[in-house]
Amino acid sequence: IHLHAPAKGGRRIALSLQPLLSPAVCDRVVELCEASAAKAGGWSTLRHTSVPTTDMEVRGVGEVLTLFNECCASSLFPFLEATYAESRLKVSASRLRVWDAFVVRYDAAAQRSLPTHQDDSHLSLTIALNETGEYDGGGTSFEDLGGEGFVRPEKGCVVAFPGELRHGGRAVTRGVRYIIAVFLWVAEESP
Repeated sequence: IHLHAPAKGGRRIALSLQPLLSPAVCDRVVELCEASAAKAGGWSTLRHTSVPTTDMEVRGVGEVLTLFNECCASSLFPFLEATYAESRLKVSASRLRVWDAFVVRYDAAAQRSLPTHQDDSHLSLTIALNETGEYDGGGTSFEDLGGEGFVRPEKGCVVAFPGELRHGGRAVTRGVRYIIAVFLWVAEESP
Protein backbone atom coordinates (compact mmCIF):
# COMPACT_ATOMS: atom_id res chain seq x y z
CA ILE A 1 0.00 0.00 0.00
CA HIS A 2 1.85 3.03 -1.25
CA LEU A 3 1.52 6.24 -3.20
CA HIS A 4 3.71 7.16 -6.16
CA ALA A 5 4.53 10.70 -7.21
CA PRO A 6 6.04 10.96 -10.69
CA ALA A 7 9.28 12.88 -11.00
CA LYS A 8 11.16 14.00 -14.10
CA GLY A 9 12.63 11.32 -16.34
CA GLY A 10 10.19 8.61 -15.25
CA ARG A 11 11.64 8.45 -11.76
CA ARG A 12 9.24 8.04 -8.88
CA ILE A 13 8.99 9.03 -5.25
CA ALA A 14 7.16 6.44 -3.16
CA LEU A 15 5.45 6.96 0.18
CA SER A 16 4.19 4.04 2.25
CA LEU A 17 0.70 4.83 3.47
CA GLN A 18 0.97 2.25 6.24
CA PRO A 19 3.91 2.01 8.67
CA LEU A 20 6.65 -0.39 7.60
CA LEU A 21 8.25 -0.07 11.03
CA SER A 22 5.94 -0.50 14.02
CA PRO A 23 5.43 2.41 16.45
CA ALA A 24 6.98 0.32 19.24
CA VAL A 25 10.12 -0.35 17.17
CA CYS A 26 10.33 3.35 16.21
CA ASP A 27 10.15 4.31 19.90
CA ARG A 28 12.79 1.72 20.80
CA VAL A 29 15.20 2.99 18.11
CA VAL A 30 14.91 6.58 19.38
CA GLU A 31 15.31 5.44 23.01
CA LEU A 32 18.41 3.37 22.21
CA CYS A 33 20.03 6.12 20.12
CA GLU A 34 19.40 8.83 22.71
CA ALA A 35 20.91 6.56 25.39
CA SER A 36 23.92 5.84 23.19
CA ALA A 37 24.38 9.56 22.45
CA ALA A 38 24.21 10.37 26.17
CA LYS A 39 27.00 7.85 26.86
CA ALA A 40 29.10 9.21 23.98
CA GLY A 41 28.70 12.86 24.95
CA GLY A 42 26.20 13.72 22.20
CA TRP A 43 25.21 13.00 18.63
CA SER A 44 27.87 13.06 15.90
CA THR A 45 28.07 15.78 13.24
CA LEU A 46 31.32 14.55 11.68
CA ARG A 47 30.39 11.55 9.51
CA HIS A 48 29.24 13.31 6.34
CA THR A 49 31.39 16.11 4.94
CA SER A 50 29.47 17.39 1.91
CA VAL A 51 26.03 17.44 3.58
CA PRO A 52 26.62 16.96 7.33
CA THR A 53 23.85 15.64 9.56
CA THR A 54 23.46 15.21 13.30
CA ASP A 55 23.33 11.44 13.30
CA MET A 56 24.32 8.02 14.57
CA GLU A 57 25.17 4.96 12.50
CA VAL A 58 22.58 2.19 12.74
CA ARG A 59 25.37 -0.37 12.98
CA GLY A 60 26.84 1.52 15.97
CA VAL A 61 24.00 0.42 18.28
CA GLY A 62 23.67 -3.38 18.30
CA GLU A 63 19.94 -3.66 19.01
CA VAL A 64 19.13 -0.92 16.48
CA LEU A 65 21.06 -2.85 13.82
CA THR A 66 19.13 -6.03 14.66
CA LEU A 67 15.77 -4.21 14.45
CA PHE A 68 16.79 -2.53 11.20
CA ASN A 69 17.91 -5.81 9.58
CA GLU A 70 14.61 -7.44 10.56
CA CYS A 71 12.72 -4.52 9.02
CA CYS A 72 14.75 -4.76 5.79
CA ALA A 73 13.88 -8.42 5.38
CA SER A 74 10.22 -8.25 6.40
CA SER A 75 9.01 -4.98 4.90
CA LEU A 76 11.53 -2.49 3.47
CA PHE A 77 13.06 -4.64 0.74
CA PRO A 78 9.68 -6.07 -0.38
CA PHE A 79 8.30 -2.49 -0.50
CA LEU A 80 11.24 -1.36 -2.65
CA GLU A 81 10.91 -4.38 -4.94
CA ALA A 82 7.18 -3.75 -5.42
CA THR A 83 7.85 -0.07 -6.12
CA TYR A 84 10.92 -0.23 -8.36
CA ALA A 85 10.91 -3.70 -10.01
CA GLU A 86 9.78 -2.19 -13.32
CA SER A 87 12.16 0.79 -13.12
CA ARG A 88 15.45 1.02 -15.00
CA LEU A 89 17.09 -0.38 -11.83
CA LYS A 90 14.99 -3.57 -12.00
CA VAL A 91 15.00 -3.86 -8.21
CA SER A 92 14.60 -7.23 -6.54
CA ALA A 93 14.86 -7.68 -2.80
CA SER A 94 17.71 -10.17 -3.20
CA ARG A 95 19.84 -7.61 -5.07
CA LEU A 96 19.46 -4.71 -2.60
CA ARG A 97 22.51 -3.74 -0.54
CA VAL A 98 22.56 -1.17 2.26
CA TRP A 99 25.53 1.13 1.77
CA ASP A 100 24.79 3.36 4.77
CA ALA A 101 22.02 3.62 7.36
CA PHE A 102 21.92 6.23 10.10
CA VAL A 103 19.49 7.78 12.55
CA VAL A 104 19.22 11.55 12.03
CA ARG A 105 18.15 14.00 14.73
CA TYR A 106 16.71 17.31 13.48
CA ASP A 107 16.21 19.78 16.32
CA ALA A 108 14.62 23.24 16.15
CA ALA A 109 17.32 24.40 18.60
CA ALA A 110 20.28 22.79 16.74
CA GLN A 111 20.42 21.25 13.24
CA ARG A 112 17.02 22.21 11.88
CA SER A 113 17.33 21.27 8.21
CA LEU A 114 19.45 19.85 5.42
CA PRO A 115 20.24 21.73 2.19
CA THR A 116 19.11 20.46 -1.21
CA HIS A 117 21.48 17.77 -2.48
CA GLN A 118 21.77 14.41 -4.28
CA ASP A 119 22.74 11.14 -2.63
CA ASP A 120 25.46 8.84 -3.90
CA SER A 121 23.13 5.82 -4.12
CA HIS A 122 20.83 3.99 -6.50
CA LEU A 123 17.95 4.36 -4.04
CA SER A 124 17.52 6.34 -0.85
CA LEU A 125 14.83 6.26 1.78
CA THR A 126 13.85 7.75 5.08
CA ILE A 127 11.78 6.18 7.84
CA ALA A 128 9.93 8.56 10.17
CA LEU A 129 10.60 7.56 13.78
CA ASN A 130 8.30 9.91 15.68
CA GLU A 131 4.82 11.43 15.44
CA THR A 132 4.42 14.54 13.26
CA GLY A 133 2.74 16.26 16.24
CA GLU A 134 6.04 16.17 18.16
CA TYR A 135 7.55 18.80 15.86
CA ASP A 136 6.55 21.55 13.44
CA GLY A 137 7.96 21.81 9.93
CA GLY A 138 10.20 18.99 8.79
CA GLY A 139 9.73 16.56 5.94
CA THR A 140 11.65 15.93 2.74
CA SER A 141 11.41 18.42 -0.12
CA PHE A 142 11.99 17.43 -3.75
CA GLU A 143 12.95 19.82 -6.55
CA ASP A 144 11.03 17.69 -9.06
CA LEU A 145 7.80 18.26 -7.11
CA GLY A 146 8.14 22.04 -7.37
CA GLY A 147 9.08 24.70 -4.86
CA GLU A 148 6.55 23.63 -2.23
CA GLY A 149 6.63 19.90 -3.03
CA PHE A 150 7.46 17.89 0.05
CA VAL A 151 6.44 14.77 1.94
CA ARG A 152 6.04 14.49 5.71
CA PRO A 153 5.37 10.84 6.51
CA GLU A 154 3.68 9.54 9.62
CA LYS A 155 5.59 7.53 12.23
CA GLY A 156 6.92 4.27 10.79
CA CYS A 157 6.18 5.25 7.20
CA VAL A 158 8.79 5.37 4.45
CA VAL A 159 9.68 7.78 1.66
CA ALA A 160 11.79 6.12 -1.06
CA PHE A 161 13.33 7.71 -4.15
CA PRO A 162 16.22 7.42 -6.60
CA GLY A 163 19.33 8.87 -4.94
CA GLU A 164 19.93 11.14 -7.93
CA LEU A 165 16.78 13.16 -7.18
CA ARG A 166 17.64 16.51 -5.63
CA HIS A 167 16.05 16.73 -2.19
CA GLY A 168 16.54 18.32 1.20
CA GLY A 169 15.33 18.25 4.80
CA ARG A 170 12.81 21.01 5.52
CA ALA A 171 13.45 23.07 8.65
CA VAL A 172 12.05 21.84 11.93
CA THR A 173 10.70 24.93 13.70
CA ARG A 174 9.57 23.31 16.97
CA GLY A 175 10.59 20.10 18.67
CA VAL A 176 12.73 17.22 17.44
CA ARG A 177 12.28 15.02 14.36
CA TYR A 178 13.95 11.60 14.11
CA ILE A 179 14.39 9.58 10.93
CA ILE A 180 16.43 6.66 9.69
CA ALA A 181 18.14 7.60 6.42
CA VAL A 182 19.25 4.73 4.19
CA PHE A 183 21.40 4.66 1.04
CA LEU A 184 21.08 1.51 -1.08
CA TRP A 185 22.73 -0.01 -4.15
CA VAL A 186 21.21 -2.55 -6.48
CA ALA A 187 23.77 -5.32 -7.05
CA GLU A 188 24.38 -6.69 -10.54
CA GLU A 189 23.60 -10.24 -9.44
CA SER A 190 21.84 -11.95 -6.55
CA PRO A 191 24.08 -13.62 -3.97
